[in-house]
Amino acid sequence: EMAPKVDDVISSIREALPKEIGRGKKDKDGVIQQLASYIDSIEKKPPPVQMGIGASAGLVTGYIFTKGSKATALVLGIGLITFQFCNYRGYIKLNRSKIEKDLRDIKRRVESELTGKSQFEMDANKMSSFVSSHAYLLSGFAAGALLGYALC
Repeated sequence: EMAPKVDDVISSIREALPKEIGRGKKDKDGVIQQLASYIDSIEKKPPPVQMGIGASAGLVTGYIFTKGSKATALVLGIGLITFQFCNYRGYIKLNRSKIEKDLRDIKRRVESELTGKSQFEMDANKMSSFVSSHAYLLSGFAAGALLGYALC
């Protein structure tokens, strides 16, 4: 059986990502820029509106992550048990050294491809100014996320 090539793995990762991410595109209409401009426009709204928007986004996020994490844990657990059973019964033979070598190669190539073309860097001043200017939105988001986790 042939193992997937490193180039095939990288191209499949690129296809899975949105076109604006991971390709070094600096277009003003990119997803990240649209999201940033929308968040900046929320800053000009009254504090109760900011908290409401943050709380509703946090509620949805918390609920989705809780449901998603439960489903992911179930699928992963069943998959690991099945893999161990097949390994124990001798259906699967693993070449550990080849797997480790391939994983190191894939990791190195993916890191060089993704970090070399689009890096998102934030310094401490930008981060603290963002947090202070969006305090109502972030506090509402945190409260909503906690409520979303509590619903499940």
